[in-house]
Amino acid sequence: MLSTTALTHRWLLTVAGAALVLTAAPGCSGQKTQNVSGVVTLNGKPLTSGVIRFHGPGDRMATANIQPDGTFVATDVMPGEVKVAITESLIAAGGARATPNAAKSQGLSAPEQPKRVAIPPKYKDVSTSNLNYTITSSTGNLEIALQS
Repeated sequence: MLSTTALTHRWLLTVAGAALVLTAAPGCSGQKTQNVSGVVTLNGKPLTSGVIRFHGPGDRMATANIQPDGTFVATDVMPGEVKVAITESLIAAGGARATPNAAKSQGLSAPEQPKRVAIPPKYKDVSTSNLNYTITSSTGNLEIALQS
């Protein structure tokens, strides 16, 4: 059995180790996250639905829903080099999950379905999208142009 002194030393080492890990964790470097807004187009027309994902430094990810006019606002994007992927959305306009059968079973009208847009497969993965940006405190609106 360990003495009280040995247990106290172990406890202090554990607390000190935990503090060290927390200060070295990604996102704890003191960098302020940024809000990033912009518009996504497909073949020159606004992308009417989808989800945009920003993969940034320290494996940090931020997401935003693409609105019917093609605009988005992502919060908590880490500054620095980010890679972007865009996927189809499973969420209807207004944030309701697009499940007409669930609404019908509750006696409600089915939620309005956004027009699902087929996004070219290469944009769904950051390793193939070739959508790379540098995010800084002065980053303005991003214009993200996709092509079929």
